[in-house]
Amino acid sequence: MTISGESTPNAVKRCRHVADTLRASGGIPRPVEHADPMNARSHPTLRKRLVAGVASVVAIGLALPAMAAQLVDVRAGAHEKYTRVVFELDARSGYRIEKAGTKSAPALRVTLDAGAKVENVRGHGDVRGVKVDDGSRAVATIQLRRSDLRVQEMILSNPHRIVLDLYRPDSAVVLAPKPKARPKPVAKTEPRPAPVVKTTPKVEPKPAPKPVAKVEPKPAPKPVAKTEPKPAPKPVAKVEPKPAPKPVAKVEPKPAPKPVAK
Repeated sequence: MTISGESTPNAVKRCRHVADTLRASGGIPRPVEHADPMNARSHPTLRKRLVAGVASVVAIGLALPAMAAQLVDVRAGAHEKYTRVVFELDARSGYRIEKAGTKSAPALRVTLDAGAKVENVRGHGDVRGVKVDDGSRAVATIQLRRSDLRVQEMILSNPHRIVLDLYRPDSAVVLAPKPKARPKPVAKTEPRPAPVVKTTPKVEPKPAPKPVAKVEPKPAPKPVAKTEPKPAPKPVAKVEPKPAPKPVAKVEPKPAPKPVAK
């Protein structure tokens, strides 16, 4: 993966700065104010100086991306879910990552658009070590312990850093949070009244009437014979006990009369 190093406006600024430095040291002549093109053509010496100055500025501008940044520090560290390798630079720089090594000794090769000195960094986690070769375009070789690691890249500033996070297949990759877009101002609108929806009251079905048990009419009561009230019993007169009968004197039978003589 190749990331462009420096934008066009920054490169133009650097070219201008170098041109001003060369003019101050007498390397190229200062521009002639209000110069007439016809006069420039009529003076071969002036024309040669202008061509040489432009060529110098273009050459310096082309060489600036390679000389713009310098590798300051390389470090590696093991974290709970990943192993991180950081390349710290003194300016923004482009880079390229490609696989290297063998299946038994996997590695990643990182080519930086920056100068560097030879450096060997001790490994941590899934990184066995990092070796940096010197040159105007530094090449760093990251020696890995596994060949199935996933790489997540980040570019940070203050200071400028290229960060590589190496994840194992069984660990989730945490993506860097994206900057939140500013919400566009929304014109204030009056809320529309909610439409009136006619609702028909739901009629609950009446429960079916329970069957009424048929009541057999009770038989008419038999007429009860009217009983006359019994007359109150008459008071019984108190019967005095009769006195015992007096003994009757025994009457002797009278003797038959004697016949009278005629």
